[in-house]
Amino acid sequence: MLGALTIVSGCTAGGENANIVANSTNRTSVTPPPSEGSEPTTGEDQRANLLFIVDSSGSMRAKAGSRTKMEAAKEVVTQLIGDLPAGTNAGLIAYGHRRKGDCKDVELLIPVGPIQPAALAEKVRALVPLGETPISNSIRHAVDAFKGVAGKKTIILISDGEETCNEDPCVIAAELKKADVELQMHVVGFGIDSDAAKKQLRCIAEAGGGSYQDASDADALKLKLKNVAESAAGNFFTVIQNMNGESLRYRFSFYKPGAKDSDESIDTTLNLGKQVLESDRVLNIPPGIYDIRYTSLFWPALWRRNVEVKTGQLTRVEFERFGRIRISITDQNGKAVNMWTEVRDGTPEERDLIGDHRFKETIDLPAGTYDLKFWGGGAPDTWQRGVVVTSGRETAVEVKVVVSK
Repeated sequence: MLGALTIVSGCTAGGENANIVANSTNRTSVTPPPSEGSEPTTGEDQRANLLFIVDSSGSMRAKAGSRTKMEAAKEVVTQLIGDLPAGTNAGLIAYGHRRKGDCKDVELLIPVGPIQPAALAEKVRALVPLGETPISNSIRHAVDAFKGVAGKKTIILISDGEETCNEDPCVIAAELKKADVELQMHVVGFGIDSDAAKKQLRCIAEAGGGSYQDASDADALKLKLKNVAESAAGNFFTVIQNMNGESLRYRFSFYKPGAKDSDESIDTTLNLGKQVLESDRVLNIPPGIYDIRYTSLFWPALWRRNVEVKTGQLTRVEFERFGRIRISITDQNGKAVNMWTEVRDGTPEERDLIGDHRFKETIDLPAGTYDLKFWGGGAPDTWQRGVVVTSGRETAVEVKVVVSK
């Protein structure tokens, strides 16, 4: 992924992050924080503008596994386009699909605009591999297709070989990039077996300010194209793990900076409604600066403040791995007792941090200090205060109670 933003810090009980606070010094971006009450950056100029260039030259008739390259590319591109989020602007160019031996055989099949999955898929499925590989000419067509389009413009070229029309697409890409700093070119080489072709395609990507990906078969093509397409939008991914490094599924909501625990509504600028947003999956989020609240029935709520989501980047928010408490409760005779557990935050208000109070032998928690309340099982309420949980480690909590007969 391009331009990955990684934010890593410890978390205190109840959710405020110890090392991330709402000021500009905690962000790697030089963009100043918004003024109080300002809204995250949104609007037409922040949409992802994608233009796919699909190689339909004669060489795409060659096999890539059990199918031809063209068949594999059609399936992958069609599926990818169908998975693009609403609000994405997308267009399609193909070359070599109409005539043999014609270096001018480049066609804008779908202009850049609000995504039309069905129309794009229909055009892709109709491609027939016939002619030359006029990469330079196709890049020029792509830049022309972006005229009048505001914001960042991303070209995604899928090609199985180098230019065959006596031009240097690397030079063309550099010239066009210099003329438009908002332009970015990514290249995915499909089934490339020539070092010269790989070198040229990589040069196009680098000259165009993008990345080069190499795919040997349909599965690899699907993955590489997905990575490139996602990097062109504003993407958000969260990692929250238990003590063993397994993903924990939290719901999370996006708010304007300065949000408080009492705020209940999801930021309406995202148009996300009340749908469940869960960690461990990539979301396409409008660019902006947000406070993000993570909630769960089983684990304490968490906040990550002042997170900046940028167009063309993957914003990865990673929490420190949780620690674990292992609970042992015995009565006056040394017999195990089942009691319900409440996790408190140790403040004067003694907030209850989890909603699931069933008896458990273990509970995973963010690093921090907690007060634990045990009740039920025929024993009086019992407190264990100042329990320290360390990231990636287990803490034994031994409780002795007197059970009435």
